[in-house]
Amino acid sequence: MTDHTIKDLSAALASGRQYRRRLDDGQRLLSLGKGPAPALDILDQSSTEADWLDIVHPDDREAVEAVECLNAGESVDLGYRIGTDDPVWVRDVASVPEDRPDVLDGILFDVTGKEHRYRELETESHLLDQLFESIPVHLFVKDEAGVHLHVSDHLEKRVRYVGKTDAEIAGEDDPRGERGLGDDTQVTESGEPIFDKEEYLPGLDQWSLTSKVPWTDEHGEVQGLIGVSRDISERKRAEYQLREETERLEEFADIVAHDIRNPLTAALGRLELAESTGDPAHLDETVDALDQADAIIDDVLTLARHDPDITPEWVSLQRLCHGAAHSITAPRAEIDFPADQEVLADRSQLRRLLENLFTNAVQHGGTEVRIDVKLLNEGFAVADDGPGIPPDDRERVFEESYTTHPDGTGFGLPIVAEIVEAHGWQIHLTSAESGGARVEVTGVKRRAADR
Repeated sequence: MTDHTIKDLSAALASGRQYRRRLDDGQRLLSLGKGPAPALDILDQSSTEADWLDIVHPDDREAVEAVECLNAGESVDLGYRIGTDDPVWVRDVASVPEDRPDVLDGILFDVTGKEHRYRELETESHLLDQLFESIPVHLFVKDEAGVHLHVSDHLEKRVRYVGKTDAEIAGEDDPRGERGLGDDTQVTESGEPIFDKEEYLPGLDQWSLTSKVPWTDEHGEVQGLIGVSRDISERKRAEYQLREETERLEEFADIVAHDIRNPLTAALGRLELAESTGDPAHLDETVDALDQADAIIDDVLTLARHDPDITPEWVSLQRLCHGAAHSITAPRAEIDFPADQEVLADRSQLRRLLENLFTNAVQHGGTEVRIDVKLLNEGFAVADDGPGIPPDDRERVFEESYTTHPDGTGFGLPIVAEIVEAHGWQIHLTSAESGGARVEVTGVKRRAADR
């Protein structure tokens, strides 16, 4: 058995209480010396003829009973409790004399304060372990050199991180590792924290928000740092969306202020002419100008909503083409309608899509333009015999406010694209056989002919 003899006996006697007890059943107390430890006064309430095991806390008696197996010359160092209601923790350092193998001579030390502190530290350690295992953020502790000592399980990378710096983890090709290590050095050398530093992690397609604070000992000396990093990707996406929508609204405001000024100025001029000349023809032109302004406002509101409300139903593509044709101001335009076919679409939005395509054909091909609407295997196509759209401009025509016509708003085709996207369809712009523009809308669900 391990040697547990006390090297400085005089110092031990000054802080503990010496005793002798038997090594038989019950371990009867034979003698008990005086000592300076008040907490051990509980022993004075027991006679020297009391069984030692009766004094020991019931939960610790098994460990104390084991000393009965000691042989002469062997020693033991035990920690256990004496008393039951308000037990005292003791350290029991004892040995069996060579000339008396039937007794145990030892010294008891009051270690209640140390044991309570140990239990507190054990609880805190357990709580800390649970924190690192369960916290839904990346929590870490590093030493003065920036080496990870503890890492939470949030990213399931504890094994990969512990024992390494950020630079070692990232590798030579990733500058973020050196930047992270530089921040660590700044915190440990200056003693100043870094709060809420944002960084994009391209490998994870993730934004993180990181804070680091110095970790100090009881003397205030910096030992390392404690840090936490949170995934803020959702917040950054929301910020980006808000910024995009704000820019969109600002663009709409500029467009409306610019484009609506022309028809309103024209309407005001015509009203003044009608008032000064009495010619009612000027009133008709005033109405046309106001209708144009109303159309601009309607288009802007459609785009501002960005996601049109869609209520799909089975509708006749041919009938909607007829309705859309009546809405355009080009009575001499020739429109060939498709065979009657029901498609699954939002009635009002599909009609608006067709109106915009017809209007775009008239604006660029003239009032006598020929428009041909044909069914495709998975949708329909609208073609005209106008001047067409150059290949380099075909991607731009779906951008808001882009137009090559002096009276155009640049909203027509972007609205078409919005409606197509809201339905889950696809749109493709190409050249018609006549050289004009051809817009194909695919992914449209058609009703079977026998239904």
